[in-house]
Amino acid sequence: MKKLALFAIIVLTIVAGLTLLPHDSAQASAGPSPTGDIFGSITGPAGGPARFSNVKLFKSGALIAEMQANSYGNYKFEDLPYGYYRVVATNRYETHLGDNYGTLNSPDIRIDVVLTILY
Repeated sequence: MKKLALFAIIVLTIVAGLTLLPHDSAQASAGPSPTGDIFGSITGPAGGPARFSNVKLFKSGALIAEMQANSYGNYKFEDLPYGYYRVVATNRYETHLGDNYGTLNSPDIRIDVVLTILY
């Protein structure tokens, strides 16, 4: 009987010790943070492409990237972490401005911007 009781105590001690060990399964199953691309087109007040516009990308109020749109007014920012973004665009002469917002929560999101005349 003493051997059975001693065996039960040893088994319970081992099981209790295993359940108290740190476990990283949540971290291991989460994997890398998801990323995606933000793309779109910049158009002028008349509806045509705003060629070679300056495009800036903001997250939480901070400028995180900038680029120049192509000759069709298109732009693309790649490999961004999911989140809420603001796209601000100006024409080459900075006489037109536009902005738009979007939430990146899938591999790709389109955010188009229409420029308005500043002066």
